[in-house]
Amino acid sequence: MQANAFSIFDNLIEGVQVLDRQYNYVYVNEAVAKHAKEKIATLQGQNMLEKYPGIEQTPMFAQLKACMEKGTYQQMENEFDFPDGSKGYFELRMQKIPEGVLMMSFDITEVVRAKKVLEDRQISLELDAIEKHQQIEEQRELIKSQMEALKDASATKDRFMGIIAHDLRSPLNNLFGFAELLIQGVGGMSSDDLKQLGKELKIAVNSSIKLLDNLFVWAQVQMGKITAEQEETALAPAIKAVVDLYQNAANLKKIEIQVAVPNALVAWVDHDQLAFIVRNLVNNAIKFTPNQGSVCIKAYEVSDTNQVAIEVSDTGSGLNPKELQDIFHSKQRKSKYGTNGETGTGLGLILVQEFVALNKGELSVEKLPEKGSCFKILLPSAVAE
Repeated sequence: MQANAFSIFDNLIEGVQVLDRQYNYVYVNEAVAKHAKEKIATLQGQNMLEKYPGIEQTPMFAQLKACMEKGTYQQMENEFDFPDGSKGYFELRMQKIPEGVLMMSFDITEVVRAKKVLEDRQISLELDAIEKHQQIEEQRELIKSQMEALKDASATKDRFMGIIAHDLRSPLNNLFGFAELLIQGVGGMSSDDLKQLGKELKIAVNSSIKLLDNLFVWAQVQMGKITAEQEETALAPAIKAVVDLYQNAANLKKIEIQVAVPNALVAWVDHDQLAFIVRNLVNNAIKFTPNQGSVCIKAYEVSDTNQVAIEVSDTGSGLNPKELQDIFHSKQRKSKYGTNGETGTGLGLILVQEFVALNKGELSVEKLPEKGSCFKILLPSAVAE
């Protein structure tokens, strides 16, 4: 049958092409030429395999061949790559005829593109929804953590207000009492009584000054005004200075202070903050150690960690399980009297914890097997720096 026998298809808006058994274009209408961005003359009479090299490797050709050889009706959506690099999408329907195969093509490019736009939009909406859900969850977690922080801050504030109201009031009341004695006259007091009064007055003033100093330092830490100026710090002389400072306090209770710190041991730490840390730990150890007890301070290199350790242990009464659990939580921590009735607020240990953290260190405590407790600090080694 000649090409003009298919002229009935000339004016169809659907593409119609007829290929013979050798895959030559026997007939193409104007719609096919438009679909292929060609002219009828450049297609009709041409061989498909020569016109489009590699087409035999495509799924479309596999269905065309099945229709040609087996006579089975085929229908598919085909993606077509144009020479200019653009793509077109067509619905193809293939029917076996005596000449070979009649193929009708429907241009669905705009439909496919619109569908893809909708799919992309749907994916985008789903991704946006997932992202917004994640943002909401993150905000919820942030709000939760902020609320926990506010609760902790409120508990800490209440704790320190209690310190000011109770622990600061007590020495001030003592000072008031001493002032009353001075107003009433000291003529009737013996020299021993005056010495004892002076000692108690000194203790009250010293306690008040120490508390105010700690409160001032704590306030600065909370406001972020104190940072750690870390430097190479030799531990032996720093710890010796603290021991010298508290030797008299230890002697009064006949407490032996044992020190084992290698001269070559160097930490990467703020010198002043290290002194504050060790002072408070040694002071607490003496405070909670009974007369004729001992306090041990030792330091050593922690193998394979680039850290140095400082341990302050005592032979005091130690800590019970509840105290061990609460000791690093400011809202649970409570001050205790020392073995000779020494007062305290617990504020010093709070600041120790703050300063250890500022110096990228770790603080822990354990109850010793016999009695007493051991505070352990891990600090960066200067050698590692």
